[in-house]
Amino acid sequence: MRKVILGAALCLLLVLTMGFYDSDTFDDNTLQYFGSGRDVSLQFDGTNFELFSTATADMPWAIGGTTYGFDITIYFETEGTIDIDYDGDNMTFSDTISLVFGSDGDWDISCGTTKILQLTPLGDETYAIYVGADTAGADLKIFGADTGEYFHYDSSAGSLLLYSTSDSTDGGVSIQPLYSYSTMTGTGGVGGRANFHFFVSAKLAGWANALKGYIDFDTDGAVTGLGSAIVAEMRLPAANLNTLGGGSGTYGVLEIELVTQSGGTTGGHIVAFQHMQVSGNQSATDDWEDNGGYIWNIQGLTDAADNIFDTNTTPTCDATLRILVGGTPYYILLSNSPTS
Repeated sequence: MRKVILGAALCLLLVLTMGFYDSDTFDDNTLQYFGSGRDVSLQFDGTNFELFSTATADMPWAIGGTTYGFDITIYFETEGTIDIDYDGDNMTFSDTISLVFGSDGDWDISCGTTKILQLTPLGDETYAIYVGADTAGADLKIFGADTGEYFHYDSSAGSLLLYSTSDSTDGGVSIQPLYSYSTMTGTGGVGGRANFHFFVSAKLAGWANALKGYIDFDTDGAVTGLGSAIVAEMRLPAANLNTLGGGSGTYGVLEIELVTQSGGTTGGHIVAFQHMQVSGNQSATDDWEDNGGYIWNIQGLTDAADNIFDTNTTPTCDATLRILVGGTPYYILLSNSPTS
């Protein structure tokens, strides 16, 4: 026998819909039966209003019908209510109402006057939220305020997508659809980065990249300042580095590191710190090579003796760096002294 304990509001609803009047009074723990086979019974036990199914374990219970139904309001101890709107096909929870899940009240879902839907774990940090299950994934979409803006996890493709549009004309504020902000305050800590770890366990084809930046100017896009596919910036502290770091640190705006393994050999394949390539329309490439193309564009340096940039010297060649242009090796001349 399945026992259903109802609230006081549903008790009033049942009494009205079954034709009882205020003058009909039944003693505590007195069962009232319904159905030719005494299939359903109800009683008040002094604390709870109870409805029993005495005929089957899965007795259906309908309030209203497919043509006519009820608007129902359930009142709580304070001003909170749950309103069921038959015509609107919805259930409304007032600002002070919370949905609590779990036998120990593990999760609380609420929406107060701030218009924020709050999902709160009532335990420690071991609580988790799962969308889908192993081998039974589910797509997840979070939409933005403008048309075509959404965050999408595609479970079938195993990919995470972010679509964003902006019509901003403010030249002083950068649009950042994806912003990762990390702060480290512990002395001796390491890391702090966003990590894109791409693990390869098979022979891949034409290309493979752990991280790609791509800026597409289409047919009429342009910038009045600087456009780049990837930007790297580092802000140094407003203090003496010897005082802060003990003089042992090395700083680089961009770190490029090649990691080798024991027993690994190149077999004669080209392995470089950087791979730079021009592609696209050949006519446009020819124009770039003839009218403004450079390998590097270095700005902000001051020409002076013993500076990073110094044109007032005639050094000798003490060493070379090998580079590859097309299929031909070339050598950049190096000097170990700006005046030798």
